[in-house]
Amino acid sequence: MIKFTGKFLLFFATIFLLFTMYNFVILWKNSTSNILINFVPNEEYSPEIAKISSMKEFKNLIRTEVEKRNLSGIEIPILVDNYVRKKFYNQASYLEWYKNWFLSFLNFLLPQYFFNSLMQPRDIIQKDYGMCSQQSIVFQNVIKDYGFDYGSLRFNIPQLNHFANAVKVDEQWYFFDTHISILKKIYGSTEFKEVVNNLETDEIKVGMIELSDVNKFPAPKGVLVQHISFMISWYGWIILFFTGYLCIRSK
Repeated sequence: MIKFTGKFLLFFATIFLLFTMYNFVILWKNSTSNILINFVPNEEYSPEIAKISSMKEFKNLIRTEVEKRNLSGIEIPILVDNYVRKKFYNQASYLEWYKNWFLSFLNFLLPQYFFNSLMQPRDIIQKDYGMCSQQSIVFQNVIKDYGFDYGSLRFNIPQLNHFANAVKVDEQWYFFDTHISILKKIYGSTEFKEVVNNLETDEIKVGMIELSDVNKFPAPKGVLVQHISFMISWYGWIILFFTGYLCIRSK
């Protein structure tokens, strides 16, 4: 029985290895940089800034302007906010399945957790688009270098699930939202006001707008899942081969 189990594991490990090699080939063929678009309506998207694909380069560009203009205080997060708006347009970015197929499998089983959405700054910055939480992660990653206290603002109001930022300057918290479309929806039109006005009083509860993760990365559990699934996707076949071999060799 043990030897049969070992042979089965070796067979499965071989299939696993072949699939991993197939993913590697696809990854190699798709290793070109992200294609940029030239125009995004209702966005402050800038193709010149959007082509930046590393956090180091993005941060250096911002720091250069901060030093050149001798900015300080609230002027710095305002500048960072402007750069993030120009870097991304509003659309969720996801990890390609061939880079982490096991993660895509988890996301298929549990889509409500968005396991395959990009969560790390180094991954998000490689795209020229990102949803509210992704743009906020980049914003926070830049702003922490300047010594500000920062946090995540989560909106759980009916018909408005949203993610934004707060930065503390001179003992005062300021709200920053890199999504110009969301800002216009809330402040520039009557649509959002009508939604709020039509809500019953008891529908708006304490905690629907929450400041959290002060000076902390907002998605540590999601990143942990991505790391573990990455190891399974690319190196799981080694464990299967080793376990199968031990089963066959055992008496």
